[in-house]
Amino acid sequence: MIRALHNETRLPLPARFLAAFFLAAAYGVTDEFHQYYVPGRDCSGFDLLADTAGSAAGIFVFARMIRALRIPAVPD
Repeated sequence: MIRALHNETRLPLPARFLAAFFLAAAYGVTDEFHQYYVPGRDCSGFDLLADTAGSAAGIFVFARMIRALRIPAVPD
């Protein structure tokens, strides 16, 4: 998502991290809303928290990886 945001918006890297986080969180909200209407499933704030924490962890790992390996966030 971070690379896609670069290709479409040319946002600086920190802004792409934030945008990716909020888009993932918004997707988690829509997923929980959808689960509310599925028989046998329920809408859970803890699940939303887990989705959001997972997206934050993924962004953190990606940021550390490109910094440690000195890889450009977007290939030329």
